[in-house]
Amino acid sequence: MAPIVAEEEDKLVVVTVYIKVEAVLTDNSTLYIREYVSRDNRMYSYHWQDEQGNIEKNRSKTCI
Repeated sequence: MAPIVAEEEDKLVVVTVYIKVEAVLTDNSTLYIREYVSRDNRMYSYHWQDEQGNIEKNRSKTCI
């Protein structure tokens, strides 16, 4: 995935984006998502916790 890029009067503008999400699901488990995108790289991670806070699944990745 490429970073968000906009052209502005002959200039190239690169936007750095950081997203953080906490979603409570219908079974009261929680999904946490983080993503960072810059001109040079992209990183993301997520994990899912049950209602008691036990981690059910997690993953992280860095793309350069």
